[in-house]
Amino acid sequence: MKLDSSLWFIKNDAYFGKGRIELLELIDKTGSISKAAKQMKMSYKAAWEAINEMNREIDEPIVIKLTGGKGGGGTVLTNKGKEYIKLYKEFQNLQKSFLKTIQKYAVDINKLEKFISKPILRTSARNQFVGIIKEFHDFGTNVKLVISLSNNVEIVSKITKKSFLDLDIHLKDKVYLLLKSSFVKLQKNMPQKEKGFNYLKGKIVSIQKEENTSEAIVKISDNLKFVSSNKENKQFSLLDEVWCCFDSKSVLIAV
Repeated sequence: MKLDSSLWFIKNDAYFGKGRIELLELIDKTGSISKAAKQMKMSYKAAWEAINEMNREIDEPIVIKLTGGKGGGGTVLTNKGKEYIKLYKEFQNLQKSFLKTIQKYAVDINKLEKFISKPILRTSARNQFVGIIKEFHDFGTNVKLVISLSNNVEIVSKITKKSFLDLDIHLKDKVYLLLKSSFVKLQKNMPQKEKGFNYLKGKIVSIQKEENTSEAIVKISDNLKFVSSNKENKQFSLLDEVWCCFDSKSVLIAV
């Protein structure tokens, strides 16, 4: 069984669906309602009515027509129109991600009800990442997870066997990692590695020093940064190369 769904934005009497978002994208690309309508195999009248309805019901125009000028006029998508396209695509990605997450529950009503009953949480953890389960090792009461983040960076998390079973985690599943900034310790020299710890090398790209604590942002790779908040960070400076060290037990997992 495959799950699928449509996404609509509704504002007063106007609606935005996949078709209208595509129309706006083509207008932005071609600078013409007629050309956009032709590519979508719809009449100019239908396209113009859709644009009129959206312009009428939204707080400000999303498409405007230009007249005269060197280029002979045309049609322009406003910044508001571009915002709606971006917003729609963001929600569309979230929708796809959610459907992919619950796909495995599609044929098991008990597991689905258990999943839906989980609370949706917002967290104060400064370090929040998305990763893929690469491997796991069962040690009886505990399970060690090896999680792949962006740019092939791997993080190890150790959780209890009960938590592992409750989360219903499998290989290649997408999971969320939460790590408080105070748990991330910085070292300038390569540390003597201890079992059960994570060690990631990076460069300090921002540091804010205060009396009780200093917050440093460490760039590990192009798309991966860690936040460390500790009093000991006062000894470091901008662009210092450091090691981020943190216990695998401090890495929380969410699905």
